[in-house]
Amino acid sequence: MEKINKILPSLMFCEVFFGHADTMKTVIEQIIAENYYQSIELGIVETPREVRWLESVQRAAGLRIVEWLSSIGERERINFCALEENQRSHSIAVAKRCIEKIAEAGGMGMGISSGPDPGPALREEGRKRLLDAYYQIGETAAALDIELLLEPLDRLANKRNLLGPTQETLAMIQTLRNHGVPISFAWDAAHAGLNGENIEKSLEEAGPALAQMHLSNAVLEPRDPRYGDHHMSFGAPGFLTGSFAASLLRKGASLPERTAPLYVAVEVRCLPEQDPFQLEKGCREFLQRAMATARDQSN
Repeated sequence: MEKINKILPSLMFCEVFFGHADTMKTVIEQIIAENYYQSIELGIVETPREVRWLESVQRAAGLRIVEWLSSIGERERINFCALEENQRSHSIAVAKRCIEKIAEAGGMGMGISSGPDPGPALREEGRKRLLDAYYQIGETAAALDIELLLEPLDRLANKRNLLGPTQETLAMIQTLRNHGVPISFAWDAAHAGLNGENIEKSLEEAGPALAQMHLSNAVLEPRDPRYGDHHMSFGAPGFLTGSFAASLLRKGASLPERTAPLYVAVEVRCLPEQDPFQLEKGCREFLQRAMATARDQSN
């Protein structure tokens, strides 16, 4: 087995250019010309014209394309662990249609989460329904060679999802993989911290199934009004400093052998008053500095 402990940069377009979806073509053309980002993470691309354009670009340039189901989650009321069967069935159907669109566009993966935590008394039933939903979605993904990227959110702060803690998420991924579902761990620094976990230990625990890292920031003090998962910029008052980002990258690079690169993106949401191109520049420079520091400290 070839050892490829590579970390490759990814642009989380759906957050850094939040509210500016009309710039997608310009940004992708720029990415291809500059050849820094090796991956782009989009919301669900729905129009046939954009799907065809993406496919032609991917075929020509080989850019890794991932689309996140969360971009339409609120509109479609997506909840894979819903106790109400009509909502769960609708969520599964939407996910399958999106996988088909992603495959048409030449995409490689679809990012997914679980759905709201139903509470301690109903949590086990929610897990059963979630597992069944992932089996159904996984059949479509496997048939179309699309990787599912499962991102656990926080269970304790403002997102309050069923998944959740790192070990619970990893156990579910391993169960699904044992049944042929093409699924990997999309790990998020802020989500781990907001679940009360040691962030570096959480990354290490996710290692056996890790495919994607999001360097995201949050205020972790519950009494602070800024507490929660708000896709804030790096640095104070959150925990994600440049040195800590470098430490996470070193940890990611030191995890057991993989047969594919590990993709990493800086996750910051563009605010209405911000210029998304300037925000992307800042995120790119932050990632470049962190990667350079990680390399220097590893030598």
